[in-house]
Amino acid sequence: MEVRLEGGLDGIAGLIWLASATHDSCADDLIPRDKLMQSGINRASGRSVERMQTVVIHSDGACHGNPGPGGWAAVLACGPHVRELKGAVPATTNNRMELQAAIEAFAALKRPCRVEFHTDSNYLKNGVTTWLAGWKRNGWRTKSKAPVKNTDLWRQLDATVASHNVTWCWVKGHAGHQGNERCDQLATEAIEALEKQYSKDQLKSALREFNQSVDSAGTNSQLSLA
Repeated sequence: MEVRLEGGLDGIAGLIWLASATHDSCADDLIPRDKLMQSGINRASGRSVERMQTVVIHSDGACHGNPGPGGWAAVLACGPHVRELKGAVPATTNNRMELQAAIEAFAALKRPCRVEFHTDSNYLKNGVTTWLAGWKRNGWRTKSKAPVKNTDLWRQLDATVASHNVTWCWVKGHAGHQGNERCDQLATEAIEALEKQYSKDQLKSALREFNQSVDSAGTNSQLSLA
């Protein structure tokens, strides 16, 4: 199973989200309903909406071995409200965790928002801003006609981003950037929590299965342990 831990920062009343909660259980904590929209245009979806609230997101992915046990994390901030998300899977890659972090962050937004998204992953940033449109035109193949790797997650991310106005910002990792450092810490904590739940033999078995699942289409899935 995937280890998923979610919560608010200490001192942020009403934003604690426990591991047993679902996304929908806290849908309006981050985005207050009465303040979300005033007049404007959502350029991503083409829909006319009221001025969207700005959410600042930092995300990160981590992997103990690449591939190996992996973790993802995101920190969402909207005005005084802060929400932290993290999770882990037993066998994956760092790039997949970077994508999963972004998917989970956008999935937490229940209405169209203006998003400032910060990542230390050029793979994620360049994929969304430079490569994605061409991949879709080419039937999810690169310029060299090779299948796009991690297509399953790119498709999910493309769908979750569509209703938001997003500015993608690259930050240097492990360089003292507060949001990035926090996400790195959370992702590492998620991996450590997962590694305490399963034996080394179980994790090795999951890794073998993961490696076997990587096919020429690049649509490998993260494996979970029952």
